[in-house]
Amino acid sequence: REGARLLAPPPNLPRGTPPAHLQRVLHASPCGMLATTSQSVASAPGKVILFGEHAVVHGATAVAASLSDLRVVVRAAITKSNTLEMHLGDLFDETGGDGGVTTLPMPDLFAVSNVQEVTGTSKRPSKGALAALERLFAALDVHRRKAASCIAYLTCGILHELVRGNADLNRGLRVEVEAVNLPVGAGLGSSAAFSVAAAGCLLNLQAQTFISGGGALSCVECADGGVAGMRPDSSVLDKVNEWAFASEVIIHGEPSGLDSNVSCYGGVVKFTKGDGIHVERLDETPPLDILLTN
Repeated sequence: REGARLLAPPPNLPRGTPPAHLQRVLHASPCGMLATTSQSVASAPGKVILFGEHAVVHGATAVAASLSDLRVVVRAAITKSNTLEMHLGDLFDETGGDGGVTTLPMPDLFAVSNVQEVTGTSKRPSKGALAALERLFAALDVHRRKAASCIAYLTCGILHELVRGNADLNRGLRVEVEAVNLPVGAGLGSSAAFSVAAAGCLLNLQAQTFISGGGALSCVECADGGVAGMRPDSSVLDKVNEWAFASEVIIHGEPSGLDSNVSCYGGVVKFTKGDGIHVERLDETPPLDILLTN
């Protein structure tokens, strides 16, 4: 309920840490993050719409809650491979299969970054950027194409130092995506949880790797269930949510913004999308045990 968490990594954190090792850390709050030099891990929860399902897209008010035990985990690490390597797991295969590995030479990302300066105030992908992403991943099935497009777009916008300076750096990026207890295609916000976790993970990695002094995310120290860490303030959460919404545009075209908002900030919210997006946090709502039938 307290929002995103930037968590101190446990000592000697191995690269490619399995989810079981991260349970107590990543489940400590609605959205959790941890990072070490040149690698980052983030998780974000799914959501359930208690009232206003579907009608929210047409301007009706909806009430939604984050599902703290149903999550998507995204890991990212800087590599020396000069490729963008994406391990999509089973999140984008509704048959339960393995999403496999998708690779892309880092220089190919210029096709996206050259048609839109995605580091500006507007994070929403342009028609040119969407067309470039479609061409890059045309050989993939529709679900993996959208997932790979999101990661590529977020990489261009958030890790632009890595993309623009790669001719000299000769470095790449490895991204791993995994659903933890969160069913796919069940209306529980798996794509939004992916978008929020991916955006948070890459923003965290960017702060650790490319900002002088290492780690410039504005946070306050806190603890939850004995797990010490850092909770990003509202400005950090706002930035994560902006990039997550851009990712949702790639996946859904015209998302309401409800799913990514709930996944990013956690808790229970009242959400209306009319002339603009209006979000009211229902902070007095007690924690709820929710029975989900899938």
